[in-house]
Amino acid sequence: MECITKFIENNQKIFAYAGVVCTSYLALKLLFGILRAVRSFVLAPMLNLGVNPTKLGSWAVVTGATDGIGMLY
Repeated sequence: MECITKFIENNQKIFAYAGVVCTSYLALKLLFGILRAVRSFVLAPMLNLGVNPTKLGSWAVVTGATDGIGMLY
């Protein structure tokens, strides 16, 4: 246990930098997620940028190439 304690004490700056990098990454990921949600749910409807499938004409949903939705086992 003493060996682990000395290792941590000797490398405190490395662990601090790693913590800053991880925290910054997670904060940026959260920020971009929030910005993406604002763009999708606030700005797109206000600027009429959304896609309305009923205005695209007739269309169909195509499932996987091997097993369909209603396949029986």
